Amino acid sequence: SGKNEQSSAYVTGSETWLDHAATSFAKGSGTADDPYQISTAEELALLSLNNYNGRVDGFFKQTADIYLGQYEWYPIGRNYGSTYNAYHFCGTYDGDGYKISGLKITNNTTLYAAGLFGYVGIGGYYSATIKNVNLTNCSISLTGMFDINLGSIVGYLESYHAGSGSVIQNCTADAELKSTPTQSTQYNGSTVSYPHASYVGGIVGASSAICSIRGCRFNGKISSTAASSYVGGILGRDNKGTQTNISHCYADVDISNSGSNPSGAPYAYTGGIVAASTSQISTFEKCIVSGSLSHGAWGSYIGGIIGSATTGTITDCKVDDLVFLSVVGSSFYYGYILGTGSSVAVNNCSFWGGGAKNITKFASAGGTVSGCYAMYNNVGYYSGGDFSGWSIVDNFNNGLPVQNNLFAIAPGGFTSEQIVEHLSNLGYTPLT
Repeated sequence: SGKNEQSSAYVTGSETWLDHAATSFAKGSGTADDPYQISTAEELALLSLNNYNGRVDGFFKQTADIYLGQYEWYPIGRNYGSTYNAYHFCGTYDGDGYKISGLKITNNTTLYAAGLFGYVGIGGYYSATIKNVNLTNCSISLTGMFDINLGSIVGYLESYHAGSGSVIQNCTADAELKSTPTQSTQYNGSTVSYPHASYVGGIVGASSAICSIRGCRFNGKISSTAASSYVGGILGRDNKGTQTNISHCYADVDISNSGSNPSGAPYAYTGGIVAASTSQISTFEKCIVSGSLSHGAWGSYIGGIIGSATTGTITDCKVDDLVFLSVVGSSFYYGYILGTGSSVAVNNCSFWGGGAKNITKFASAGGTVSGCYAMYNNVGYYSGGDFSGWSIVDNFNNGLPVQNNLFAIAPGGFTSEQIVEHLSNLGYTPLT
């Protein structure tokens, strides 16, 4: 494989792998039975270059470890012009467990979506599958006058509105992700304030339509200073999709979401797994989070598993040794499991860590909490009527003894003493 002479006309700044792509894949025809085989950085760059020049379908399989540290990476699948979806990745990529190391995108100001893949799938038309990809030593930093979609594996994920949709499966990433969009832009010759948004997830930045993220792991640091900021350990935000399913995912993540919206609107969301979910149907199950969450913005939603969700279920999830760090500002909605929600059922979830005040706070009536418990290493309670209309199932603490640092949800704004009394009446013995 040699250098490809095609010009990367829309790339600015540093030399990228697009300028060093192979001229062809050494093996394969792109079918399910005979996928294109990718064994070198140049061949992976060829996939990116082909997608740079048009939509890519077909099947691709990685057959060796690949190092990308020599040049800046340009994401596979991009957004450009009025025919933006003509440049999305709509195929199947199987990393087959091999590593991709050294991926770097440094302060790129021209990308709307970035990761190993940029734009994946086409809403209402095409789905895609990415599986068995292992990223190590990955570093991505985006800045500029755009809304940013940033994930180590996929920046923005779309799909056909039927069937199983797009799938991200058994992918891992050790990475550092940074998003710093600007707060103003030029419009008709004048500088105007515009609160650009940032959607950052350890695996996927943002998604829409039907999508599934299964068996993925993220380890690393994520930071965002956007005016409207969504930061999650696995997914930043599902953007009013039809259905989002996330299961068996793990995030060991240090998140710093320090953006602030100059308009004062509450657009700062942080979640150990997902920052915000607005899908019509959402299921989150068997996910685990550890690390730390730091949030500093006016109007903040922060949850151990999900910052904010409108509908769906959170089942068998565990927040394990997570610390909620100091928060600056006002108007906060904390939750060990869920920061805020409306029609959400939280089942058999647990929290071990410190820094938050109540296991979950919902925005309005319509949800339930069942079989959950929280072990918290600092004393503190939240009350005041925020749980009116919500129900508590009597097995809330899974048979564990109750003490001052073991919390239960309080319907109707019960005090901490009333919580302990209620659980004592159910047969749980408070510890002194």
